[in-house]
Amino acid sequence: MSAAKATTIDPARVDNAKRLITSVLQGKRAADDDSAVQQDDLLLFAVRTVEAAEPAWLETQLKNKAFSTELRTTVGIELQGPLRKPILTALGVPAFVIGA
Repeated sequence: MSAAKATTIDPARVDNAKRLITSVLQGKRAADDDSAVQQDDLLLFAVRTVEAAEPAWLETQLKNKAFSTELRTTVGIELQGPLRKPILTALGVPAFVIGA
């Protein structure tokens, strides 16, 4: 699968987003019990930022089996673009959750 074309976004913003995504994937920050991550949609915006700027990096992280399926799903569910369906399908997310 080829990654979507990257968009130019402030590199510092992309790096911050990657750090947040990595901390969630490593289990250091839980989206469900960290009010800032959940209520302020920090994970959503981090995923969308990296999805737009460096989709290949995000795809690699979400396919990395060193991270639990549960945590990869937590991050992957925030995808919006062309990575959403194949990543979530591979993670075993039901079709009705993935959508069209």
